[in-house]
Amino acid sequence: MHAGLGGASRWWIQMEDLDVVERETVSAIARPNGVFALVAVDQQDTLRVLLARAGKGSTDEDMCRFKVSVARCLSDGASGLLVDPIFGLEPVTREHAIAPGCGLILTVDRLVQEPGGPVVDTSLDESLMTAAAVERGVRAFKCMVVWRPGVGSGPHSIELERFIAGCRRLGVASV
Repeated sequence: MHAGLGGASRWWIQMEDLDVVERETVSAIARPNGVFALVAVDQQDTLRVLLARAGKGSTDEDMCRFKVSVARCLSDGASGLLVDPIFGLEPVTREHAIAPGCGLILTVDRLVQEPGGPVVDTSLDESLMTAAAVERGVRAFKCMVVWRPGVGSGPHSIELERFIAGCRRLGVASV
């Protein structure tokens, strides 16, 4: 199904490819036609560096205010808003900054990177995948994996299996 372009194979998934449970969880972060219009404000160190370079405040409080502002300004046109657990989830939910119909996505990955530099590796932080997060309005969890050509999936595939199983257990989409 995801083998390539053309013919019967394709690299994308359509809503009709999903089972009923998958369709229900994915629809919480998609538009009614199945299209994703996602806004990502899950950056932490990189955003802090960018704000400082722009001459803007880059304290923890500034980061929280920035993410609330982005949520208020852009979530009305988005199907999903991706936030981090440190500077995004609590302030965005506390301030009710997300527009109705915009699904909240929480990143549950730990990034390995120098401040302002590229991500060189990731790992799953399962402690963030909780019923309490779902009760706060999280409709999907996101876990990024750094893929390198020629390197086997190894530990990342085990983490991803746990990630997908955890999302299913909590009744939310896995991104």
